[in-house]
Amino acid sequence: MTNNLLYRNRYLIARRSLQVLLLVLFAGANYFGWKVLTGNYSTARVFDWFYLSDPFAALQLFVAGAAVSADILVGALIITF
Repeated sequence: MTNNLLYRNRYLIARRSLQVLLLVLFAGANYFGWKVLTGNYSTARVFDWFYLSDPFAALQLFVAGAAVSADILVGALIITF
């Protein structure tokens, strides 16, 4: 029965594990100076190499009239496609 419970909830367990990992990486960037994942939940820089941006946040910035850089647009395209 325990095996069946774990099997049925495998995607939930994987999702929660990934969420905890991301929180640890964000907190580690602030507290310990790790350069793995820096930024916030809207736009994060990965390994100081490329951005991952929320497409809806990038659209909101564009519609509000803010200057949207090419890095944010590429990061939004990575997430979208």
